[in-house]
Amino acid sequence: MAADAATAGFFIGGSVGAAIAYVVARKMAAGKEDDAEATLSSVDLARYKNINADGAMRTALAGPAALFATIDRRETTALLQNYEDIGAAYAACRAGDTKPSLMAKALTARRLASSRLAALTRRARQERPTPASDLSEDFEACKKFLADYVYNISQEQGLHRLNVPG
Repeated sequence: MAADAATAGFFIGGSVGAAIAYVVARKMAAGKEDDAEATLSSVDLARYKNINADGAMRTALAGPAALFATIDRRETTALLQNYEDIGAAYAACRAGDTKPSLMAKALTARRLASSRLAALTRRARQERPTPASDLSEDFEACKKFLADYVYNISQEQGLHRLNVPG
């Protein structure tokens, strides 16, 4: 495409026209590649009800999820589902669920999310170091959400057990 533009530019404006047409065509092609990558990396967090319920979590996950999607879309979807599972466990706990299995589900989701987050962060730092360094604080916030949510679930369950007459 750039070569075709350079040929057309040569006939219209000589060698200077060819050079200008070539540069413009290359920039347009690069812009299309950036648009394609942005489309690929966009992650629809709206479909995760429990992530959206927590604005801070949604905000912290938005940047890393978009970057991770450019690296491994399937693993990013699994990571977001783990966060969704932790959010669902917390919502159930807030609604009064005191089943011990709820804590087990939250711990399993945290373990899976932690390992996925670590692997994706490592790959992001290797494959896309500049965007990864820009998002390093978001990576730390994502790690903190995992620990905080599991801690909050354990505290909520303890409170519910104290309030149960028996």
